[in-house]
Amino acid sequence: HGIQGQDVITSRGTVKAGRIIVATNAFTPVLLPDFQGVVTCTPSQIVNVEHVPQALQGATVTERAGEIYYNFPQATVYRRGRKTFGMLHYGTDFSHPVPDPYSIRRDSRLFRKMLAEIHERFPETRQQPPSRCWAGPLAMTSDRTPIIGWLNEHVFLAVGFNGFGGSWCIEAGYLAATGEECTPEELLVFSPHRF
Repeated sequence: HGIQGQDVITSRGTVKAGRIIVATNAFTPVLLPDFQGVVTCTPSQIVNVEHVPQALQGATVTERAGEIYYNFPQATVYRRGRKTFGMLHYGTDFSHPVPDPYSIRRDSRLFRKMLAEIHERFPETRQQPPSRCWAGPLAMTSDRTPIIGWLNEHVFLAVGFNGFGGSWCIEAGYLAATGEECTPEELLVFSPHRF
């Protein structure tokens, strides 16, 4: 429901906390109304295709300024003879914000477009149906840079990763857990107060 000082107000009552770490992404404005318009929700849709020959060697590829992203999660990678296979994890953004992160649904037109893109990049998938497809919220900041740092002496924000959470979450988690400050240079870039 919200945060007031050291109090987190929930549907089950108020919880007092010494330190509050807000890692809510697209749901940030629900807890912190001052971030309405700073953190917006953009839907992202993911398609998985199993048993795809892979040559990315552990890399995540992004295209169109991050609107398309794909990789082979290491846990899915296996060898058969001399070839390496895995589950293709392919995502794309709807590229338009939505007002309600709770209302996101899969989009069939986007699904068909994604399949065409997958077949273009990985032709061996043309005769193979995807194993799953889902959609969910991405938190986008107005300047496309995450918010990482102390909002006040009790509240630490790690939000708005713009679809690059895997790249930023280790440092954000470390700072949140240890209570350390960002460096002065990092504060210029990531501070919640820059808005």
